[in-house]
Amino acid sequence: MFQEVQEAVAEASSEVGITTALREILVDNGGFASDIFLYVFDIVEGVYAIAIASGIQIIIFLSGLQTISPSMFEAAQIEGCTAWESFWKITFPMVSSLILVNIVYTVIDFFSRTDNTVAAEIQKAVGKLEYGQASAMAWIYFLIVIVFLGIISLIISKRIYYYE
Repeated sequence: MFQEVQEAVAEASSEVGITTALREILVDNGGFASDIFLYVFDIVEGVYAIAIASGIQIIIFLSGLQTISPSMFEAAQIEGCTAWESFWKITFPMVSSLILVNIVYTVIDFFSRTDNTVAAEIQKAVGKLEYGQASAMAWIYFLIVIVFLGIISLIISKRIYYYE
């Protein structure tokens, strides 16, 4: 039994990942078929997917944080500002424009993912040499994304602090 479990772990972890290997051992092969294990594995895979998709946004925020002058924080500290107040009065307004940039990037990234069903349908139409239908679907999809981005930008741009 122990050798079978080791072989299952080695085979599954080499193919797709450790969470899939543990899922196979604990739920499929081990007989511990529990909704709790499945729920935990889904959470772990969701956190991993979020971490993978957040790289560019983190870099944009880090670069924005580095542009804030340390003298602003020093002046606020001298005036008796707490860390919480300094976040809401200095840090957040200074990076608020980057929130809009990150949201636009995230929406475009979400709509252009490879596992997108609309993009898959457009590719199927191109594969069948139905260029007219593929072009129409792509343009409609593009217009929907642009309208969605316009609405989001309109809502968020009213809250952005543009400093000069």
